[in-house]
Amino acid sequence: MRVFFMPLGFHEDILLRAMLNLRVRGGDFVYVVTCGPLVGAVKRAYESLRAMCLRQGFPEPSLIELNCRDFYGSVKSIRQLISSIHDADLYLCSGAGLRILTHIIEVALLASRRIFNLYYEPEAEGVEPILIPSALYLNIYRLPRGKEEDIIKPVVSNPM
Repeated sequence: MRVFFMPLGFHEDILLRAMLNLRVRGGDFVYVVTCGPLVGAVKRAYESLRAMCLRQGFPEPSLIELNCRDFYGSVKSIRQLISSIHDADLYLCSGAGLRILTHIIEVALLASRRIFNLYYEPEAEGVEPILIPSALYLNIYRLPRGKEEDIIKPVVSNPM
């Protein structure tokens, strides 16, 4: 099972394109995350996305409204949702929606210490999507230990 977190702004077409590229299917879950209260353009975008998903056979996306003015409260809400999900591959779809939503979901995923994939669906046509595994983040913060440290110490202490 795969679970997708997709920020939603005014344009649902980017999310639909990401769902096509990621081959979202019936057993997957899609959470569409936006700032609340909903404004008209976002409400229309969600309803349009929902209708297109039903027509195309994608799972119906669940709408999550966050109070984006409360950054840490929003992170906590998403992190609680992430904690309730077991045995799933997690994806954060970036490139759509308000940028603050991407940061809220990304911080929540990092705080959960769960493995996830960051999928960037470009807004511009002709630009290739990018899939970044969370191992990249984990390796940035991981300090060398044991044999790695034994190998690195002489190199660092004895520059050429």
